Amino acid sequence: MNTDWAIVVGVRRYPGISDLDGSENDAEDFAKWLVDPAGGDVPPAQVRLILSSQFPDPADATNASPTNVEVERAFEWLDDEAEKNRTTIGRKVGRRLYLYFSGHGYAPARDDAALLMANATPRRMGNHIAGKLWAEWIYQSGYFEEIALFMDCCRDNYTSVQLRPAHLSQVLDKNGMNKRKRFYAFGTDWDRKAWERLNPADNKVHGVFTTALLSGLSGLAADKSTGLITDASLKTYLHQNMANFLSPEERAGRPALSTDAQVFLESNATGPMIFRQIPVAEVKKVKVRIHVPAADRDKNAGIFLGNDDTNPIESVAAVPEVWELELPKGLYEVRLASGASELFKINASLESQDVRFS
Repeated sequence: MNTDWAIVVGVRRYPGISDLDGSENDAEDFAKWLVDPAGGDVPPAQVRLILSSQFPDPADATNASPTNVEVERAFEWLDDEAEKNRTTIGRKVGRRLYLYFSGHGYAPARDDAALLMANATPRRMGNHIAGKLWAEWIYQSGYFEEIALFMDCCRDNYTSVQLRPAHLSQVLDKNGMNKRKRFYAFGTDWDRKAWERLNPADNKVHGVFTTALLSGLSGLAADKSTGLITDASLKTYLHQNMANFLSPEERAGRPALSTDAQVFLESNATGPMIFRQIPVAEVKKVKVRIHVPAADRDKNAGIFLGNDDTNPIESVAAVPEVWELELPKGLYEVRLASGASELFKINASLESQDVRFS
């Protein structure tokens, strides 16, 4: 959308820590999704992309870039745009701001995350950008109606390292604050490492979180009945599917690494944050046959999303011996009148599958 803006950062080279293989690939892929008319549809001139490859190969951490200076200049860019609009539309910049950060990271608290910059070292962890802190700064300023923050980085628990504050004086706009929306997604749980792995599709290394994120944004997180990709449907998709981008051997071999995103969203009475809508016909569905035990036939039954035990997405008053329906890829639970239930996962590579009660 032509009123959306974005700051995308991918740090690959860390002379003082260790280099990464996938972070720059991920940032570039996210930036491509942003400017794609079939994706985020953000005007290229309103996307600030900051990558390690844009700077000379450093000999040591002291001379490594990008640093927090380059990223802070991107926030100054938005602040300058707000100032230009001050006398006309009151420091408004646009509808939505996307913030994407990929690289090494840490988290001093359960609901925070910081991207380490190229000049960080074990003794210089203060060289970072506090992603959520900056997102909150933008939220308070009212420059945008919506903020979408994505951070694909480790969230090691370094509670002794304080977050670097925003260097801009806070602008506080309380008008319409109850209508603003936030969606913050961290690529791993608190005090956990993030994954990156070789993707056979392009023979490049990518972060598992970003792979799942772009998969969801590209259509797999769409609601099956409306085609809408909303904050809630994207959150559900990430929780249910991140582990699917790892092999069983990878999950078993490194159990300490998190395969689940941590997502915070704030919707309100004005409705959800909508990332895009795809034609309903393009939502891949699989024919499911649920074989119902004799004692529960002709009674009520419901299908629930795997992490939502309150609102059925499908229900019948008199379930037949074989309940047939179509569902998109995801994790579900079928519940019968007797209290019997069964979890099942839809494999989108299949044309149909059967669910039987154990």
